[in-house]
Amino acid sequence: MPLKSKKPSPRQDFYSLCGAAGMAELGDWSDHDNKKYIGKLDRIYVSMTEHYEVGYFIDKYLKDHGYGVNNKNRDVIAAEMEKYPGKAPFKRDDLIAFLDKRITKKS
Repeated sequence: MPLKSKKPSPRQDFYSLCGAAGMAELGDWSDHDNKKYIGKLDRIYVSMTEHYEVGYFIDKYLKDHGYGVNNKNRDVIAAEMEKYPGKAPFKRDDLIAFLDKRITKKS
């Protein structure tokens, strides 16, 4: 089932917003190498010494919440993550709570 943001905003191209030159286009997750990701969120901290790469975090979030792991859902999560108001280091639990308030299954 597709996801949607609880708080819609004007659609903006996620990659031009964050300047991610390493990603070909929105929805292109097949050859995504997080080392090429340039944007607000570079990594999500589990603890002060352990962190997740953005792609891993997004897939884990989708799996843990029972959402389909597909490019469309990844795009929704990635776009919402860019709206996170915090500053680095980005803590996993804080980011999950933020996303939980903003994401719902589309009916």
